[in-house]
Amino acid sequence: MKLDENLKRREIRPKEREKQQRLFSAWRNRQKDELELMATHKLLPEFLCIDDIATLSGHYTGALESIIRLSGVEFEEQEIQEGHGLLKGFTRQKYKEFLQSSGQWPPNGLLFNWWSLEKPDVLPKITTKSKREHQLHSLIWRVWQSLNKDGHANVNRVWNELQKNYEKYDTEEIIQEVTAQEILWISTYGTERRNKKTGLNSVISRLKRNPPI
Repeated sequence: MKLDENLKRREIRPKEREKQQRLFSAWRNRQKDELELMATHKLLPEFLCIDDIATLSGHYTGALESIIRLSGVEFEEQEIQEGHGLLKGFTRQKYKEFLQSSGQWPPNGLLFNWWSLEKPDVLPKITTKSKREHQLHSLIWRVWQSLNKDGHANVNRVWNELQKNYEKYDTEEIIQEVTAQEILWISTYGTERRNKKTGLNSVISRLKRNPPI
């Protein structure tokens, strides 16, 4: 019995690692979508990870990391969200000190807004692109269009195709698993969600009336 239990644990661990990686990727995608807008409106947080600093300053992350390490400056770390681990980066003041000591102050581009004291009276509403209104529905629509080339697509064919070949249509890698009764997937915000097969018919009907862009 113990051997069987150990084998099951070994089977689960890779799936759990993959799930955590997808959660992290979804979180990072959302962060990148919001980053430029936040910088433009001078709403950058006190701490930025090295990826965000590189993006705003026009550097490759690896190159920027090498420059910082050669200077002898130590990275700071901050937990991005419970269960997602730590990100290395800098607080506003420490990165300013690094730029000043290396003769790179003031910085160019949107990164300069990190130190702006001006704040807008009304905070902008940060939204993602309209195509992300419902990622799973967009994926389902791609499956429907593929199967309906012969004019014979139906709910069961769509679900069977999702079970067997969802990787073919899952360009954003949101699906975790498709069973006989439900789809387990992760949204761009890193939220784990479940959609049941019983609701697929109504979803497809709505998509026919109002197809995704």
